[in-house]
Amino acid sequence: MKKSYYIILIGIALLVIGGAFYVVFMDKDGGSVATPAPTPEMQVPNLDRPITFPDFLPPEAIEARHNAIASIREALQGNPDQIDYWLELGILQKQLEDYEGAREAWEYAAFIRPDDARAYNNLADLHAYYLHDNQKAEEYFLKTIEKSPASMQYYTSAFGFYINALKDKEKARLLLLRGIKDNPDSSKVLQDMLWNIDSY
Repeated sequence: MKKSYYIILIGIALLVIGGAFYVVFMDKDGGSVATPAPTPEMQVPNLDRPITFPDFLPPEAIEARHNAIASIREALQGNPDQIDYWLELGILQKQLEDYEGAREAWEYAAFIRPDDARAYNNLADLHAYYLHDNQKAEEYFLKTIEKSPASMQYYTSAFGFYINALKDKEKARLLLLRGIKDNPDSSKVLQDMLWNIDSY
């Protein structure tokens, strides 16, 4: 009985000081059971966001995109836990030059599927070439590679960012070396880029 009492006190103390991620309590057999702390929530992006269309789009293109967005929004209103719809919605909003809407869609996609590299890659490109926030772009490019270290496409995208946006060949070189080290059997494209880095 005394042992159970002390275990409960320890669990409460850890919660009070904010250092515990699990609450420990006793089950009916006197053993301990760990309960994960609640996961922080992120608000679902506004699915009634106004749709604006660039002047260069012909009427048929406007109608097609409007119908596509309406269909995706309807699906997400029924169930927002669908990453492919959020990814597609972000693409459509980016095409319509609604970069803030695209950012919100892809950030939510990353929130509901934090191990899927696609949303991070889209956010990296968006911040690099449309929002012009190089710091955020670099964070997302590296996050993309962290989530999918075997994808040569993500390394080449990040390499292009370092070369074209940051003009930083040293960071580009270190990125290629990292990719080659992590993928010794499938990194010929990265090896060729490293060999010719001075030509970029």
